[in-house]
Amino acid sequence: MERALSAPGKLFVSGEYAVLWGGVSRVAAVAPRTAAYVRRRQDSRVHICLEEGTLQGLTTPRGVKWERDVPAGFSFVALTLDEALRAHGRPSVGLDLAVAPGATGPGGHKLGLGGSASASVLAAEGARFVLEEKFDVLKLALVSHAMGQGGK
Repeated sequence: MERALSAPGKLFVSGEYAVLWGGVSRVAAVAPRTAAYVRRRQDSRVHICLEEGTLQGLTTPRGVKWERDVPAGFSFVALTLDEALRAHGRPSVGLDLAVAPGATGPGGHKLGLGGSASASVLAAEGARFVLEEKFDVLKLALVSHAMGQGGK
């Protein structure tokens, strides 16, 4: 069981006061997108592959038992997988998750287009797919992303 995933770098909302006064609101997803690939494993191993390298661990009902301290570059994806496994709440198969590097502008500088947020969404959707769960991917990604930013 495997799947290619994609998420936009930013979302823009127009007409946000529509929720207060009624009316139309529009949401636009903006490129560049972040891509990922997830594959279910037959064992309980978790492998995350990012531009920075790899991180491995084992699934538990309380999250992933990582083989080492989670490096900063992996924190959003790792936190999201931990939350997904807690939401699942029982022993599960593992997964391989590869997330493509974020887009860069001229000179190789990061564009600051929500790479951590899109990585959180991709990790949440990848875990939901592999675990065959029905949890709300956006809510799980929002919670884990806020945790990764110190509760903000």
